[in-house]
Amino acid sequence: MLLRDKRDRASAEAFFRQALACTEVIPKAVITDHHQPYVKAVASVIPFARHVRTGLHLRHGYTTQPVERSHVPTRDRLRSARGLRTVHTGQRFLESFEAFDALRRDTVKLRPLVPGY
Repeated sequence: MLLRDKRDRASAEAFFRQALACTEVIPKAVITDHHQPYVKAVASVIPFARHVRTGLHLRHGYTTQPVERSHVPTRDRLRSARGLRTVHTGQRFLESFEAFDALRRDTVKLRPLVPGY
């Protein structure tokens, strides 16, 4: 999760670098929406990955519907909090909220995250 003021190429490259550093996995394909800077960011940060531009409106092929559905609890929580005030506090909120949601869904185990647990 990376929150930035602007949705530009530098932000997209920073996100992909952060994702590669955290997961230590080089993907074969990257699926994003129709935002143009993602195409160049994927080409520069992950040159051997195939970029798939997609969206919710497609009737066939790849769609981002599962990805968009995963953000529903976050959007619901932000609606009740009346949005994010600053980028810094928003980044802290989203990191912790997504981490707790991953623990709740059991997609991340607590034992590797907390030494001595």
